[in-house]
Amino acid sequence: MNLEDKANPMKLVSRIKKVQDEMSSLKEQCCELLAAKQDLMDKARATLVGNRSLLQRLQLSAGVPIIRDSDDPSYASFNQVIDEWTTQVRSRTEDESPESGEDINQMLFSAIVYDI
Repeated sequence: MNLEDKANPMKLVSRIKKVQDEMSSLKEQCCELLAAKQDLMDKARATLVGNRSLLQRLQLSAGVPIIRDSDDPSYASFNQVIDEWTTQVRSRTEDESPESGEDINQMLFSAIVYDI
């Protein structure tokens, strides 16, 4: 049997419609996931920076030498992850702005979700 004999145009149209609907839903879910990831990154950074500041004040008041940011591998690694995320989000924005102070959340929500 030939492939043309088995193909049902109505079933194909129905299948295409279903895939298009699923793509729309998937795109929405991806946007929600990106927003949740950004929220997690923001909260983690705020918590880590706050805790680091408290630790440095404690070290200072105790007379213990303060560990510099560059000497702390965990802190440096976390900052590298944040920088990579920021670079990734910036690379996907439509109108990349040279302003370094641009809000990362604004960049996230202006990011392009490519059609598959």
